[in-house]
Amino acid sequence: MLVSSLSDAELSKFSKVPVLRSVISFIISSIKTPPFFAACKLMAEGIGYAAEGDVSAAAGSVILNALCGCATLSEIFTMDFESEAFVMSHMAEVNIGMARQDQPIRIVAKDFSWASKAAMSPLTPAVSLQPGTATLLSIVSRGDGTFRYVAIEGQIDNFKHLGKIDSPVFKFKPNCPLAECLKRYSMVGGTHHQSLTYGKRAKEIAALGRLMGIEAIIL
Repeated sequence: MLVSSLSDAELSKFSKVPVLRSVISFIISSIKTPPFFAACKLMAEGIGYAAEGDVSAAAGSVILNALCGCATLSEIFTMDFESEAFVMSHMAEVNIGMARQDQPIRIVAKDFSWASKAAMSPLTPAVSLQPGTATLLSIVSRGDGTFRYVAIEGQIDNFKHLGKIDSPVFKFKPNCPLAECLKRYSMVGGTHHQSLTYGKRAKEIAALGRLMGIEAIIL
């Protein structure tokens, strides 16, 4: 799963190490396509997941599954300042159990450069998430070896998927102004990937932080 999520540049870097080169070559020759859709189904079954070897984001999914019953990997892809929302997406992975209920789950063969090394293009659910109250969790790995929870409560907007995009995409509107939220998120070390669940869960995350001796910041 890790190798299937690496970019061409990352594969090239790792392949310079002789042992890793042999391992990567074996895996690439052994699989027909990156197992992105399998990850989507596993997330819907309650399995914690994160792409690109992101252990902190995977841990966030495990935590939210345990606390709240569902979780999905996502990423702040860009910002929509007009609607005061983050545009959330990832290249192919999302918890399909959290998809909008008023639209069918559309599966597409993704135009993905890594697939040139495999026999088939990876399958991707081109969906948006069901609107509702939600909480975003980032687990920050600090320079001194400790961790920090960063939680943002807000709303998943009533945003239907844009048909021409071959990735999952949705909008998350934080409860605080977008520009302020983004600045504060950056200042406390908010991460590249996040985990997301439904409901107002900041209190539970803060309580878990106290029990585990981990700082929790609620934006």
